[in-house]
Amino acid sequence: MNADHIRQLLGAIKDEKTQQSIVEMGFVQHVMCQDQTLTLLLELPATHMKTAADLKAVCEQFLKDKTPFETVRVGITQHKKAASPSKQPKGNHGVVQQLDLPQFKHIIAVCSGKGGVGKSTISLNLSLALAQTGAKVGLLDLDIYGPSLNHMMGVHEKVVQREKKFVPQEKYGLPFLSMAGMIPPEKAVIWRGPMVQLATQQMLRDAHWPPLDILVLDTPPGTGDVHLTLAETVSLSGVIVVSTPQALAQIDAKKSHAMFETVNVPILGWVENMQSFHCPHCHAETPLFDTKKLKETADAYQVPLLAAVPFDTRVRESGDGGMPLMADASAPDYLTQPFHKMAGQVKGLLGL
Repeated sequence: MNADHIRQLLGAIKDEKTQQSIVEMGFVQHVMCQDQTLTLLLELPATHMKTAADLKAVCEQFLKDKTPFETVRVGITQHKKAASPSKQPKGNHGVVQQLDLPQFKHIIAVCSGKGGVGKSTISLNLSLALAQTGAKVGLLDLDIYGPSLNHMMGVHEKVVQREKKFVPQEKYGLPFLSMAGMIPPEKAVIWRGPMVQLATQQMLRDAHWPPLDILVLDTPPGTGDVHLTLAETVSLSGVIVVSTPQALAQIDAKKSHAMFETVNVPILGWVENMQSFHCPHCHAETPLFDTKKLKETADAYQVPLLAAVPFDTRVRESGDGGMPLMADASAPDYLTQPFHKMAGQVKGLLGL
């Protein structure tokens, strides 16, 4: 039973007022069938949020009765409709305006609560894995203070402009854009919040991005200006939270999860990085942390653990050497398989 079959079944659940199905009304945003777990995400307009709990219960019971899955998870988020300029909320830096980005079918953000958990490595290799499925994918490095994408891609030329807009660079069939291609590597970016917000919007809006199925955003650690700008101005299809199994990393990752949940952005799932050390000599797997805890955290939040990536020197060497793991034909299956799995699950959640 696949996502298309689930969507057909959901056609039987109708809105009481309009007698249209929840599929016809566009409420069904993501369906993912993973092993014995079925995950459904509904996006409702504000007019239906009062009855959201009832609809959630109806869908859960219906799918438990009609499908063979052992676990059924139904999440609900509110549809974010752009307000007119006169009604838009005002922050410390003026009127917040929703960015018009029709060239992207989906925009997803990869985030983490703290640095050093391998978020950029996950973002880059996930983007390449998605592109290898045939999807049109781009990658935007939004770590303004510590951009690393150009080094990881082995691209040292500067970003050029055409008609006062940035031209994304490209390698391995992946268009990408980063502050690392705009400033010398030894120069620090010393900007206050408003400048960071402006740079974020410019790289999204004022760039010659081609039409894409998915734009992946590699966000900086934490829950700062970039994340707030995205939540307020971009229609995100979802967020992926990256953490190591270490307890301290999870504490901060939970904050990222909570921040995006608070602003009604769907959480696609968690990724466990550095799950275990793979010995290059004997090929034994040695857990570095308590690997059960991250799975327990994902289960507690009722989101899937999208993949577990081992700790391996080749992953580090690929980033330092400018040859991403998923672009290296000699990379072993045990390293590439988690990214293929992750890409398949993300596409399923996005309905691609």
